[in-house]
Amino acid sequence: MKRLINLSLAMAVIISLGMTTQGCKSTKDTLGGVSAINGTWVLATLDGEDVADIFEGKVPTMNVDASAKQIFGNGGCNSYTGAFTYEKGVFSAPRVAATMMMCFAKNKESAFFAMLAKPNTISVENGVLTFKNSGSVVATFIRGVDQNVFTQEWKLESINGESSDKLFTEETLPTLKFNVEEKRVNGSAGCNTFNGTYSVASEYITVGPLMTTRRACPNMEGEYKYTQALTGVSKVSMTKNGTLTLTRDGKNILTYIKK
Repeated sequence: MKRLINLSLAMAVIISLGMTTQGCKSTKDTLGGVSAINGTWVLATLDGEDVADIFEGKVPTMNVDASAKQIFGNGGCNSYTGAFTYEKGVFSAPRVAATMMMCFAKNKESAFFAMLAKPNTISVENGVLTFKNSGSVVATFIRGVDQNVFTQEWKLESINGESSDKLFTEETLPTLKFNVEEKRVNGSAGCNTFNGTYSVASEYITVGPLMTTRRACPNMEGEYKYTQALTGVSKVSMTKNGTLTLTRDGKNILTYIKK
């Protein structure tokens, strides 16, 4: 009888552990799904229409902060932010808050916000994020860079994790500015100025080669570190509070704040 009781207890423990393991796996799968959409997405189609045909101004973007369960971006005219839910492949952001700017360019911003508010099934394949409702595709996004990156002038905050104030004074902090029409970057490297080309592909930016002026400066080490870090291919991201980050091989190489 004692052996039978012990055997029953052992089986109960095994079943309990199995249920716990299964529960953990389910949670892990759900979190993995959220992680897959983390980052910046640029609208490609809405209700079957190409974004270029229905938005004359800015193209809507959606920045996903998976850890905070928050989205933010631009709806085509107004900036927006809000929480989202994600469970078993279904995404919904029913309470986004947007600015109330007057929008004169043709757009379907209200339809974009309405789409985000509904419970949509989402999937990512070949770099395309697809929203479906009742089996029909209602929106598609591609990986990209938030357009606000290119409309701001930026001031350096850190290089390779090292605070900029260790290499520069407040008056000589390096800057970065984009000329979207000419696809060029320019700014101050601390003492000398620089300019060069840039290109964007998906969520990556390629900068350089850079040309700089040749003034004799007391802090050439800082200038060299800055121009070397800026040159090349980097992944671009922008936080909700407006910090611009360039990463390479999974490490932050440059961070900026708005000037």
